[in-house]
Amino acid sequence: CSAAPCTANMVFAPEAAGCAFTQNPCDIVTDGDMEAFTSCNAVDIVASFTDWDACEWHLPNYLQFVGTSDYFTTCAPSGGPVSTNANVNVFSMCQSVAPQHGQGYCGIFVSGDAFIGSSTYQPEYREYLVNHLNTPMVAGKTYILSMWVRLANVSKYATDDIYMMFGNNMPLQSDNGAYATAIPQNPSIQSFTLSPITDKTGWTLLSKPYVATSNYDHVYIGNFNPENATTKLNLDFPGSGWTYASAGNSQQNCSYHIVGSYYYIDNVSIRPVDLNAGPDQSICPSQTVALTSTLSCPPTGGTVSYNWSPSSSLTTPNASSTIASPSVTTDYTLTATITFTNGSSPIVLHDYVTVSVVNPSFSLTANASPNPI
Repeated sequence: CSAAPCTANMVFAPEAAGCAFTQNPCDIVTDGDMEAFTSCNAVDIVASFTDWDACEWHLPNYLQFVGTSDYFTTCAPSGGPVSTNANVNVFSMCQSVAPQHGQGYCGIFVSGDAFIGSSTYQPEYREYLVNHLNTPMVAGKTYILSMWVRLANVSKYATDDIYMMFGNNMPLQSDNGAYATAIPQNPSIQSFTLSPITDKTGWTLLSKPYVATSNYDHVYIGNFNPENATTKLNLDFPGSGWTYASAGNSQQNCSYHIVGSYYYIDNVSIRPVDLNAGPDQSICPSQTVALTSTLSCPPTGGTVSYNWSPSSSLTTPNASSTIASPSVTTDYTLTATITFTNGSSPIVLHDYVTVSVVNPSFSLTANASPNPI
């Protein structure tokens, strides 16, 4: 994004027929809304690397087994043991799960059993989402990371282990000879919350600032911890009467749960954020000048407060724009603080502008000549 606020959308070139979508120019995630898919009839549970219906969201590379992440859309057929209809689907236990935005979203197992019941639990099964960024990150630049998540009704456990991680290629998912396991961490991994996300009736926003450490061009989403380092909050309290079966059976009779943590994910965003205090200005003594700032690509889930200093010669030092009337040349500092509604650490941005007070100078030239007599 440029320093000016982003207000328009552009159409991004589709990877395949039926994959057109609208790309937000403030966002470097390609189709972060997860709206592009091949066709309504093609949307189904992902069975292999080649059977992935979300055009811009991908599975990891793999050796033998890969986590079969899922794509859901409102136009997919509903009903049956493998429904990927966004409103009522294989993991919703016959309850409505409307997208957080638009008509599509994805789903992944963050921890636990994918296909079979508690008697043969697969403790470290993992699924991931991978996105090739529309524009690579710039090392040293500040970005706002965000995504919306929702715990599926079938889940026995809630967790806080939902991460973004970055790289410059498709990650490789390993396995233990029976099922896909966790992708190893790299130093770019970013966590969002210290509390398990338990909400099964609504979407929860995760957001935080991040200063890129490299020119990354891929983002990976999922749980990169081994099972013994994964937080799991058991939601099956004594007397609940929960029963367990495969994911398919949970859809068929709307009552079975699964031994694991399955989360829906929607509206993934990585936005560069820049503060611009405006150009330097020059005024004459006793004049005033407007100082107007811009904050490019304001983040989702954040509120912005401003402070100009020194403030004594300003009309509104706590606004994004103000009127300055300094008596001498003054360097002003603008501080913008972005506070997140989910309690993530605030991000503080600074920019500077100089107002020069210029004393006018006058030059008098006298041309005198004798009058002729």
